[in-house]
Amino acid sequence: MRTVEGTGYPGSESYFSPSTRFPEYRFDNVSKVPNPIYDGFRSLLFEMGLDLENFGTGKWNPLGFLIGPGTKIVVKPNFVMHKNGLKGEGLDSLITNVALIRAICDYLFIAADGDCSIIVADAPLQNADFNSLIEASGLSGVVEFYNANGLNIVAKDLRLRISEYSGLGVLKVLGEKELKEEARDHTLVAVDNRSLHKTIESKCNDFRVTNYNPKTMMNHHSEGKHEYIISNDILDADLIVNVPKLKTHRKAGITCSLKNLVGINGHKDFLPHHTKGSQIEGGDEYLAPSRLKKLTSWLIDRGNTSSTRLSKHLLAILGLLTWQFSKLFSRERYFEGSWFGNDTIWRTVLDLNRILFYAQNNGQISNGRNSKKYMTIVDAVICGEGEGPLMPKSKALNYIIAGFNPAPVDLVASSLMGFDYMKIPTIRNSFAIRELPIVDFTPSEIEVIVDGKEVLIEELKSAHFKPASGWKGHIEKY
Repeated sequence: MRTVEGTGYPGSESYFSPSTRFPEYRFDNVSKVPNPIYDGFRSLLFEMGLDLENFGTGKWNPLGFLIGPGTKIVVKPNFVMHKNGLKGEGLDSLITNVALIRAICDYLFIAADGDCSIIVADAPLQNADFNSLIEASGLSGVVEFYNANGLNIVAKDLRLRISEYSGLGVLKVLGEKELKEEARDHTLVAVDNRSLHKTIESKCNDFRVTNYNPKTMMNHHSEGKHEYIISNDILDADLIVNVPKLKTHRKAGITCSLKNLVGINGHKDFLPHHTKGSQIEGGDEYLAPSRLKKLTSWLIDRGNTSSTRLSKHLLAILGLLTWQFSKLFSRERYFEGSWFGNDTIWRTVLDLNRILFYAQNNGQISNGRNSKKYMTIVDAVICGEGEGPLMPKSKALNYIIAGFNPAPVDLVASSLMGFDYMKIPTIRNSFAIRELPIVDFTPSEIEVIVDGKEVLIEELKSAHFKPASGWKGHIEKY
């Protein structure tokens, strides 16, 4: 973990190039203004002890132990949406900053001696404007910069459905690939009886993800059947570099390395996010039984399955009214699984992480780990607090965090936020899985290096992030 000097991110005028011509740097373009992100990432690689004998020379190759020439690499940022839903906030707290992606890619190209393919890829929400996102973030310019220097890199949208809101919150599908076409660039991966949903699959007809058709969910999650639609770019990659944005999350508590893998799946309606109904009634959509909330949920379901624009609009109006009444008259304001009692989303997230580590190129799950290399590098410079992931408020932490397993990295990140990882199901359960495990060590064995010095997790200074409203009082350390 490395402290980033200065405040905020550099501009994209020089394609996020460094302001210093380091010995290993391979391009002519140098920024005229400081780039603390590039400097911080370079220092982080050194402090991780990577290729120390060559540091300070043109031969320094800190990522050379991961890859060589001829490799396929996927860099997976958090590109959830093209705009922040919180008024007055921009992209800094919402998505992975491209300044960090640029620094990472420079050292990947060094490791492969320029002979590799890099895909910067994510599957945002279905109504995200991907082209606007990569333009506003500066990624399109970085891709053009690399291509002009003869290097193979592309930005790719992994979604299989793209929509937009058409009045009153009704989604209109703009483009969709049929299931028969999906095999061209996505593969159905069956986890089935090894899925972490297995123990609650009696409720599978009630699995939901907001604004998506529940019938599709039921087709892929039923008793003994749990499958996801994974990008072939992910399955075929020799190396995955996971580059999440550290934020609070209304359903999962936080989003970091583990949660970021939701974006390797092409259809969001393959991803159970909550289970319909109150906790008392066997669901986790909200806590206590509520006729208004039950009616709201029913109207949302009908709208998502309706085939006509008129009925969708009418159901959207009715759903909005009952939702507003629910907020006024309910004792607790938990909706859509956006609270600490969500017992569904962590299972989906950890299923996807196990797919990454155990699925072969053809999508078959093996008993042992696949040969894929993995590294996670967290953008924790400007983070998001409050109602993340879509309405985060900026919170400066000024760290870049890195590791080779997502679970310990997320544990450390949650501690920096002032949260107790034992109160975050995704992180807590990532250490408890016995079949297709994500880790083979305990939290007590995690080694933490901060700015070159080893520290105990308990010694990390807490930044006291404001949690999402549904987690307030239930996620904090104290």
